[in-house]
Amino acid sequence: MTFRTSPLSRSDAVFAAVLLAGGLASTLLIWRPGQWEVLAAKSVLLLLFATLVAARPERCRANEIRIPLRVAAVALILLPLLGVLQSATSLSTVPHLSALSTVDWAAGLAVFLTASILSLRSTTRHVLLTATAIIGAALCLLATLQFFTSNGRIFWIWPAAEPQVFGPFHSRNNYASFALLLFPLVAWKGLHARLRWHYIAAAALIGASIVASGSRAGAALFGLEALILFARFHTIRSGKTVFAAAALLCAAIGISGWTHLHNKLSDEDPLRYRREMISSAIDMFRQRPVAGFGLGVYPAAYPAFAKFDSGHYVNHAHNDWAELAAEAGIPAVTCLAIFLSTILPAAIRSIWGLGVPIVFAHSLVDYPLQRLGVSFWLFLIAALLLANHRSDPMHNHRVAFDGDLGSP
Repeated sequence: MTFRTSPLSRSDAVFAAVLLAGGLASTLLIWRPGQWEVLAAKSVLLLLFATLVAARPERCRANEIRIPLRVAAVALILLPLLGVLQSATSLSTVPHLSALSTVDWAAGLAVFLTASILSLRSTTRHVLLTATAIIGAALCLLATLQFFTSNGRIFWIWPAAEPQVFGPFHSRNNYASFALLLFPLVAWKGLHARLRWHYIAAAALIGASIVASGSRAGAALFGLEALILFARFHTIRSGKTVFAAAALLCAAIGISGWTHLHNKLSDEDPLRYRREMISSAIDMFRQRPVAGFGLGVYPAAYPAFAKFDSGHYVNHAHNDWAELAAEAGIPAVTCLAIFLSTILPAAIRSIWGLGVPIVFAHSLVDYPLQRLGVSFWLFLIAALLLANHRSDPMHNHRVAFDGDLGSP
């Protein structure tokens, strides 16, 4: 039986539009970290959450929110609170860097809580999920076109630090994380409720772009995603359909190529420099295992623990978990682990949210959580995974509509 949900309210539409606009701006500006435009986008997200709480206080009642969502929210709230504590006391070795990093984590928290509150209505949740798939696919298409045609210029205009860039992403590993988040969602939109070849083609493009980016961990994790997705969809779709979708993906990979990936795989030491940077972060953690050096302080504290000098500025440990341990100690890593553990069951059941734990895995060799242009979509999808429909009059039924979300 199909149940209809209430229409999207005008206020929810405005809040959702502003939220998504903030995410789009964060991603398009990811190449300008620390600039005023990025700070403005973070401020908008924080103001949006504050406005939503003031306008819709009834949605923040505890009985409207499932326990896993409450646990994840508390774990995430504690991270910027740790940053505030570090910045206000002598716990941080560089307080102003900790203050800036605290704003980053607070912006991510605002995204998660705003999306969680909005998603208590199944109609709004569906709109957010569909819009995320469309925006993500469009950004991946833009990034792929730029990769092949821009000659290393951001938006074909501004010179980039790297010779070849994917859209606004200086780091092809950051782009791979972004695409890994979107690939399961877009593929699910194409194969789940109704067969939609435009979504399937978009998913093929996203997968091919991950391979073309040359990210080794990204390509490996994409392969894992693809295997899980095809195995799962084989149970609900005919073998011919799944085979056709796989063939389209292979064709897209063949057209986009894998030259950069092949060159990276030819490297005899795939962990060159990363090994030393991660080791330095671990040494920092061992020195201050509880308090850490301060959120955002890794680049300032790193030189005293450096094990090599390549002549390049080291801004991150290329392992978000090790970097967070060095900066905020055991409490911060515990909070992040709790947040992930509450999301993992829902992500596995949903399939479309599989990109969230996959990106957390990618963060073992890169720093997607340090870039709001990536982490925005991670926190948004995580919120959609954990949101329930208790405030919807029909929450006791499985609500089926165009592109059924499934039960998280």
